[in-house]
Amino acid sequence: MEVRYHKPIHTTDDHIVLRASVRRQRRNIVEIEVRIYDRHEVLCTEAVCVLFPVSPGQGAFGIPFLRLRRR
Repeated sequence: MEVRYHKPIHTTDDHIVLRASVRRQRRNIVEIEVRIYDRHEVLCTEAVCVLFPVSPGQGAFGIPFLRLRRR
């Protein structure tokens, strides 16, 4: 993930705006661009994330997650 901080976002603001879009997709790799704006629609943060979708039962490298049993 690559993040660029432009301005702080105040926790006292009543809302923020988050906009995300798919920048590029190659086979099972998805690159997403995210922008976060404050309540005045001023750009505060930009980020680019690379995601590797896996099935619900797999880990990051195809290793199945361990299923824990409750006693």
